[in-house]
Amino acid sequence: MNNYQREISNMFDTATSSIQVAVPWFTDDVLIEKLIQKAGKVKVELLLSGDKTNVLKHQYFKRLQNAGATVQKVGANQVFGENPFMHSKVVIIDKQKAWGGSYNFTDNAKSNYELFDEYKQVTKSLQSFSGWFSESCDLFRGWDNPEKMIEEVREEFAATEYKRKNYQNQLISAIENHKHSLVAEEIKKGNLREVTQSIAKQETKIASNGTTTTSSGVSSPTHRNYGGLFLGDFNGKKQANCYGIAYYQKLFIEKHYSFLKCRIENDTLICVGEVQPDHCEKYKIRIEFRAGHHPQVFVTSPTILQSPDIHVYSNGSLCLFYPPDMKWKDSTKIAAYTIPWTIEWIMLYELWKLTGKWEAAEVLHRRS
Repeated sequence: MNNYQREISNMFDTATSSIQVAVPWFTDDVLIEKLIQKAGKVKVELLLSGDKTNVLKHQYFKRLQNAGATVQKVGANQVFGENPFMHSKVVIIDKQKAWGGSYNFTDNAKSNYELFDEYKQVTKSLQSFSGWFSESCDLFRGWDNPEKMIEEVREEFAATEYKRKNYQNQLISAIENHKHSLVAEEIKKGNLREVTQSIAKQETKIASNGTTTTSSGVSSPTHRNYGGLFLGDFNGKKQANCYGIAYYQKLFIEKHYSFLKCRIENDTLICVGEVQPDHCEKYKIRIEFRAGHHPQVFVTSPTILQSPDIHVYSNGSLCLFYPPDMKWKDSTKIAAYTIPWTIEWIMLYELWKLTGKWEAAEVLHRRS
């Protein structure tokens, strides 16, 4: 707590001829009582703002007025209004010394960080006070029903306090939610990093529903992600026995994975399904394969963020391996390679969203 209440009271005690005070809000009983005591001995001029908060002490101000003081108000009744608001805080003693600063004459001000220091020159303060005082009117003008006004002020205070508490609670809740979110993100990072590293070491396998397992399942072959030049869509002359090759791939996929539904259209194998790998949201994927081409895998939901770091070909398909590392053959099983790599890619993508780094073996490509 600051000590300005006592210092101001002592200023009043030193007055021998006059006390002039300008302050927007005055609700400090101790200081008002001190002015009432001095009003019978020296000339007291009190100038308040037009803010109706001051009506809370109307009985004190009436006593001060009856004791011989001049109690006036000037300016608008709101800080932010069309008319000027009297926001000065100044005390002038005997027209010889002046003090001012940020300190309002209220109970709350006693516990604030405030300033209230002596001015080197009193002339400017006297001129300003005199100018404001000449434009002022009696404090009680318009206060025909002070008790009703007090009720209105208290209702406004209560509404403001409710809004303040509500905002404070919302802010606290937002901070707590943010903290929980950060903690959850760190936990998710750790879990995803642990699982993807375990998959890369082939210590963890892909189960039939697309999650991971340490028992029976399909291991993810060693590979490097890439995202360079796309190898081309299905076009041109079909290879012989396209249907038979597609059917061969379909059998193995259906044998090992329950989350995919496969069909063959125009000699092209199409597999669609929804999968939720460990620590990830749900993903809808579509696999397309025709003999003579490597499989294309698309994430149809959710929307994949655009970045050269996540290894996606220009047509939107996932780049799951670096072509120079292996030559894709029609007999290369999609079930053994493409699908485990897809599950791994999803988890690496989720980790990338949290860290901004692709945390797996990769081949960097030209970025445009």
